[in-house]
Amino acid sequence: MAFPKGSSKHKLGDWQCHVERFSDEVKHCIVIMHGFGASNSDFIPFAQMMKSTLGQDVLWVFPQANEEPAAWWSIDVGEWLMANMQMRMGKSDALAPLIRKEFEGIPSCRNSGEQLVGAILAACPSLTHDRIHLAGFSQGAMTAMDLALHLPTTVGSVAMFSGAPIMVDKWAERLQGPHAQKMKVFISHGRMDEVLPFAGSEWSKQLLEQRGQAQVTYVPHGGGHDLGGQEVMSQLTGFWKSHTSR
Repeated sequence: MAFPKGSSKHKLGDWQCHVERFSDEVKHCIVIMHGFGASNSDFIPFAQMMKSTLGQDVLWVFPQANEEPAAWWSIDVGEWLMANMQMRMGKSDALAPLIRKEFEGIPSCRNSGEQLVGAILAACPSLTHDRIHLAGFSQGAMTAMDLALHLPTTVGSVAMFSGAPIMVDKWAERLQGPHAQKMKVFISHGRMDEVLPFAGSEWSKQLLEQRGQAQVTYVPHGGGHDLGGQEVMSQLTGFWKSHTSR
């Protein structure tokens, strides 16, 4: 299977995906995973918006979660909302049980993610793992990082928007492996996030830097559970450009 130029839809592994290809030559691929209850269409505009800066040789893949409502794995949003509220009230350890919990469906989600990456590599022989860039928003951010840590080879970069760490003991263990050392990571999060605690991004940064010597670009902003404003987009574009220009 090859991806035609233009917009197309494909089932890659277990997930239906929207693919944007602008050139016969493909040097890098950016995969963006949407948030809970959302759609891959939320991020499709990124491809058109950034192609003049990143170049037309970047392939864009937007997978869609299968569950209804759309979720990469089983998650109770109410638990996160409650933990966030408790943290705002001064209970600093409210998030601790959630970031250590192994949520139902994560192992099968990892397997689906590995199939997705394998299908992209098979369709584009010019690509290797270090030219695959994973990104996600909210639950998609957690999923993207978890997948990156469980792939056999280091990916080109990972971008987490308004996310949080999960299964931190497992992540810490995976970060000891050579495939996860010195990862290139972009993290952004709104200080007023009403869904996932802002502290989660700080903990992600700390874990990645201390256990995996990750090179983290950290961009907090004044918004809520969103992507942030133009400053965040500008820094994200710069981050991706620096890792897709070779």
